[in-house]
Amino acid sequence: MFDHQKGPPSGGAQGVPKSGRPLPCLLPHNCKETPPNHTPKSPQNPSKSSRSKAGKAITVIELTVEAAAARHGLERLGFLTLTFRDHVLDKREAQRRFHSLRSWVIAPRYDNRYMVVWERQKSGRLHAHLLAVLPFDARRGVDFEAFKRRDYRSASIDLRNEWAFWRKTAPAYGFGRTELLPIRTTAGAMGNYVGKYLGKDLGIEDDAGARRYGVGKGLSVANQAHQSIHSGYWRQSMGIFAEELARILGCRAHWDALTEALGGANWVWRYRDDIAAVCDAHRRSPEAARAVARQIVRRSEFERLRRRR
Repeated sequence: MFDHQKGPPSGGAQGVPKSGRPLPCLLPHNCKETPPNHTPKSPQNPSKSSRSKAGKAITVIELTVEAAAARHGLERLGFLTLTFRDHVLDKREAQRRFHSLRSWVIAPRYDNRYMVVWERQKSGRLHAHLLAVLPFDARRGVDFEAFKRRDYRSASIDLRNEWAFWRKTAPAYGFGRTELLPIRTTAGAMGNYVGKYLGKDLGIEDDAGARRYGVGKGLSVANQAHQSIHSGYWRQSMGIFAEELARILGCRAHWDALTEALGGANWVWRYRDDIAAVCDAHRRSPEAARAVARQIVRRSEFERLRRRR
């Protein structure tokens, strides 16, 4: 974790109220006061509908992370954790407070390219996890093993300045401890890691009707790419496309192998229209999807890539 007492000097804050107090919620009709000493009810067995909705949301999250990594590069993604200064238990109250920070800081600073997922700890306390597209390479020079030991000397100046920004900005909006780290794992693993927070909240009655996650307009690639994402067709179709592509290129049907063979991690974004075509065929049958994928990978560009290997 980042040691805020020994962190780099502040780098100026964008969107901090001059009064130093949190800005009011910009949508009063969505801001409900929470009764004092309010404690969320214990989780019950989640309904089939709840599990279905959570499963779809997790799929959206995973694909959004993968699409963000493919389009912007894994090195430009940052994982930001925001913790409230006080013991916030009600998710609607947490979202009400978060609204000002999102509107005045997060959205303009990251050009609306962010995703937020809420996590409830065992104590019932809430905090937010954000995935944001940073304007710099957050992984440059980072020694991840040293980071595990809380040795942050390998962090770049850009990353240190971002830490300083959040140390100065977060308290003005009612938040306390913050942590911003580069992504060490693959995009798929990161999507699974973020998506697990949704499953933890299943069955908590007080969370009914509250948003479990949100995606900024600049990062809602997965939703825009194809509506069939919610039914699981997109992920299955991408797998079929990857298998056929790997067969033509003579490599494993694995993210790292295909990234190397195709000359970059943005191959999913580059061939998104082809994957969408496979996805359309998948609506008819998996066999139809595979037939379309085989036809696509016969293109001359893939043959040239195979010859280079």
